[in-house]
Amino acid sequence: MILQFNLTQIREIEQLHEKFHQVRTASVLGEIPLVFWDEFDTGKLTWLKYFLAPLQDGVFETSSGTYPFGKAIFIFAGGTSHSFKHFNRERRGQEEQEFRDVKGLDFVSRLHGFIDIKGPNPMERDSDELDSSDRRMSKQHSEDPDPRNDVAHLIRRAVLLRSLLERFQPEVIDERTNQLKVIDERTKERAISPGLIRAFLRVKEYVHGARSLEAVVRLSTLNDGYLDRSGLPAKPLLQLHVSPDFMSLIESGEAVAPIIEDLAETLHDAWYQEHEKQNWRYGPQRNEKEQKHPLMRHFKDLPDPEKERNRLTARVTYAKLLDVGFRIVRQSNDKGDNRNGQGYVSRHEYNKQLPHLREIEHDIWLRNHLLKGFDWAARTNEDLLLHRDVTVFEKLPQEDQVYDDVIAKSIYEGLKRKGYDLVRVQLSTL
Repeated sequence: MILQFNLTQIREIEQLHEKFHQVRTASVLGEIPLVFWDEFDTGKLTWLKYFLAPLQDGVFETSSGTYPFGKAIFIFAGGTSHSFKHFNRERRGQEEQEFRDVKGLDFVSRLHGFIDIKGPNPMERDSDELDSSDRRMSKQHSEDPDPRNDVAHLIRRAVLLRSLLERFQPEVIDERTNQLKVIDERTKERAISPGLIRAFLRVKEYVHGARSLEAVVRLSTLNDGYLDRSGLPAKPLLQLHVSPDFMSLIESGEAVAPIIEDLAETLHDAWYQEHEKQNWRYGPQRNEKEQKHPLMRHFKDLPDPEKERNRLTARVTYAKLLDVGFRIVRQSNDKGDNRNGQGYVSRHEYNKQLPHLREIEHDIWLRNHLLKGFDWAARTNEDLLLHRDVTVFEKLPQEDQVYDDVIAKSIYEGLKRKGYDLVRVQLSTL
């Protein structure tokens, strides 16, 4: 049995005793109640002292006597402290004395454990929790806390966003695949604009945490089954829940979609051309002896699943370019050394990053194959999920390293041919 009580709604001690009796009744009836005490740290912590006896001895006292609880599990959820460490922080002077007077220390000493529930906003880690690389990053950008100190907030946002879409916008979910619905089979465009997804995941802050993310999703409306910026709540309402960068993130995200398509074609073309140089040709099944491969086609002729696989690689490559400080932008007529405060990346500067980019390309390939269940073997047999390249880049056969090398080198010129440039960006602004 689950019982839930909000301590901000309790005004008199008799009301609290009534809740205690509900817990005791459940225990007497053979249940082990799970009791959720919400907002326990509000009201100047006035209720803490009444939980000391229940937590220590399993009893509570009223004017009519002492009553045992029996077996029960108490969970206390805070409303003013973002973590247990903040609630149990070192206090000084008057604040310390007040915490003692309300039996705060006695309450903490009786707890058997705690869990910090992290919300959709990035949490700043204490300096003693950072490793050496984190400390270097923090020193470089001390004026702007680096959200990458808590990169898991992106995953929390994604999980929460998916859950909220299922609850409030179920029309965007395909029941057959349990994924975002495809609204255009030709382009594989999904039912939510890429810019809006980017804004949901990358916005600097949700003003009221998870409640704000829920409000934006719940108050949005679909347009012919499609969710984009036109379906968002009115601007004044949106400003109540998200930081001002939300709309600009949508705009930049919308520009990414065509870049991903062109980058996917660039990556495949580089792979194709290198295999062609080594006399590989098309065959319905991969055959290393005869040098035949089913992907020896131009990008436009690939089956849709293979195109999408290249798009997935392109998305990761786009992110990894950002990781080394390069952003893909449309070419401009202004070919000065600066573009909106972001300098163009020269071929020489790009080449300095090639060792890192080569390893990135292999890591993308390796991750995909590990997820499919591949293992290492001296001879590749894809039917048995064995491949000689399932290892770190440094241990790859030299003839296989060339593919990662060619793909990494192709990105710079390939993007230029398709009308894009690379510009330098400040890592702290990503």
